[in-house]
Amino acid sequence: MEEAITKVVDKFKSTENSLDEMEKQFDKTFENYLSHQQPSSGTSKETSESPPSTSLLQEFQSIKEDFATVQKEALELSVLQREALVAFQANILQTVKSAQAITDPSQDGNEAATKLLEDLQQQSEFIDKMKEQL
Repeated sequence: MEEAITKVVDKFKSTENSLDEMEKQFDKTFENYLSHQQPSSGTSKETSESPPSTSLLQEFQSIKEDFATVQKEALELSVLQREALVAFQANILQTVKSAQAITDPSQDGNEAATKLLEDLQQQSEFIDKMKEQL
């Protein structure tokens, strides 16, 4: 279960880094484009040093492709979140089963209570680790 949460947190970090890189690339390209513009009669005009329009379009196409990659990562993140939820539900189910075993007359009550306490402790530790990672 911890592995699933770790995957989710790592994917969040990776996606955030990708978005930061895209933003930096966009800002750099846009600033470069603006720095090559000259006001002329109230309008901007490309200078002889300005990058060709096709180059700027290629840059924006690259940013668009990066954005598509980030969208894909977000979908993968959604899948990882579901996996983490399934793992969490499995642990809760195990704890509930341990609690039900206490009332089962065919089992030793002390042993069942000890198992329940162990499961509850495990749940508590897991939640603490989740809080640290998130």
